[in-house]
Amino acid sequence: MNTKRVTAAAGVIHGSQVNGKRTATGIACDLDSACMLQDPEVAQELVAYRALELGDVDGRVSASCGKPHHPTWLRAVDDTRGCPWCEVDAAHEEAIGANLARWEEEQENARLRLALKAAQRGRREAREVARNAVRVTEQSVEELKREHAANTSYSSALPWARLMDDEDLSEFLAEVEHAIATPGATPAEGLAAVEEACGTWRLIAEAQHAHNIAPGPDVTESVDKLTRLLAPTQALRVPEPGACSTCTDGPADWCPGCSTCRCETHRSGCVQAGNPR
Repeated sequence: MNTKRVTAAAGVIHGSQVNGKRTATGIACDLDSACMLQDPEVAQELVAYRALELGDVDGRVSASCGKPHHPTWLRAVDDTRGCPWCEVDAAHEEAIGANLARWEEEQENARLRLALKAAQRGRREAREVARNAVRVTEQSVEELKREHAANTSYSSALPWARLMDDEDLSEFLAEVEHAIATPGATPAEGLAAVEEACGTWRLIAEAQHAHNIAPGPDVTESVDKLTRLLAPTQALRVPEPGACSTCTDGPADWCPGCSTCRCETHRSGCVQAGNPR
């Protein structure tokens, strides 16, 4: 017989009687409320649970971390370990932190992959732009070559005029301009004057060119040969004594009013100033 349990049960029954309970059912309800009718193992666990607040069960003491959502637990007097629920929370937070770090690493890797793809796409686009630029440049070069070929194939109307120096060319153009602008001249007369000027200056240009490319004591012979080759229908004009050093016109061709060469401007008051030369 467990004297302690019997004494406790007797105390519960006595209390029921004091409270006016006379029936067996009423007394049994008080015994059940006092956990006297439970299985011994369950009753022992209940006692251990209540000991959490009492603080002394089988040499163990109750402990608490102070957090309201962490329950009180029993531990030995010399047990210095912390709250097991705090350790669980710490492990959980550590796992969350590790998962967060892993997630951030995966996000960074994803960003790096996207950046790499963008760079590769940019390089492809740059190569395409470069190829297009090269293609356009090659097309432009080909077009320039065709234009150059077309220009080089064009023959000048007055190739001999390019043989003259700047001074002779200026005088030739002035004479042509004067022939075209002669007052009162018909178009046919103007054309004839231009042709005459071209014929004269062609001989001068070719003779001067022959002199430049074949200097020597026999310049006249070289000039005659070149003249017969390029202008067989023209006769080389030999300047007469006292001729103008600019256009080689002799005194017979000068203005009878002021004695000026036709390549010069009439003197002031010349009566022949309005007549064509």
